[in-house]
Amino acid sequence: MNPVPVMFRWLLRAALPRPLVALALVTATFVLAGCGSSSPPADVAQGKWAQSSETRSSDTTTTAAAPAKPAIEMVDTTKLKPLGEVLAPLDDGRLTLAPPADWVLGTRNKDRLALFQLAPDDAYPSIVLTVSEVQEAVTLSPENVNAFAAELQSQLDAEMAAKKFELGEPVKPVQIGDFLGVTYMRTAKSKNTRLERCFLETVYSGRRYQLEMRTRAGSLHRFRPYLYAVAQGMKFGAASGTAEPAAVDGATSPETAPATE
Repeated sequence: MNPVPVMFRWLLRAALPRPLVALALVTATFVLAGCGSSSPPADVAQGKWAQSSETRSSDTTTTAAAPAKPAIEMVDTTKLKPLGEVLAPLDDGRLTLAPPADWVLGTRNKDRLALFQLAPDDAYPSIVLTVSEVQEAVTLSPENVNAFAAELQSQLDAEMAAKKFELGEPVKPVQIGDFLGVTYMRTAKSKNTRLERCFLETVYSGRRYQLEMRTRAGSLHRFRPYLYAVAQGMKFGAASGTAEPAAVDGATSPETAPATE
């Protein structure tokens, strides 16, 4: 089939004498065949979540459609549970948040910033807040949250293959008011108690914050609105050196990590 588009053949016939049309068509065939972009396809490694969209190359000669991004789940915040009083700033003044109304504060330790429990004498349900650093001072945004979710899913897949367990819910992006992050759920067992562990993670200015709700198996659907309410109430800022008061003692502290999964 002649590679010269029909429109070009028509224009050539209209503009040139008949003896020159054949030569012009041959010439146009070779010109059009060699005018494509010589740039290789974009490296999928450039999709690392920490790389901002502004630094990625935009090849306007590429005609293939970009793959559709997973939709960010938008949580209806009108159905969330009320919060209690806002705590003093945590993480060297970078973060403020509040527990669910009428929940108690558990004992803080070096492994967690905060612990909230429904009842002081029962470890479940509970919400644990931890923080760690990432390599770059980045913040999750609509441009990189899907890549972050994909990278985290890959890490969990590798962990699941080694430990022979499955996620109850895969990693997915979620928006809860101003909170943008990812959520997923995994099951576990602590002593003789089967648990559901629901996670919410976000990254702000190079700090990776993880909220984890631990409930007895089969009850996560009842208590998840409390977890989402805490996430919605999180407010981030710059480090200020503000002292963090000790938490109230007396609550039953759940294990830092369940024994088996």
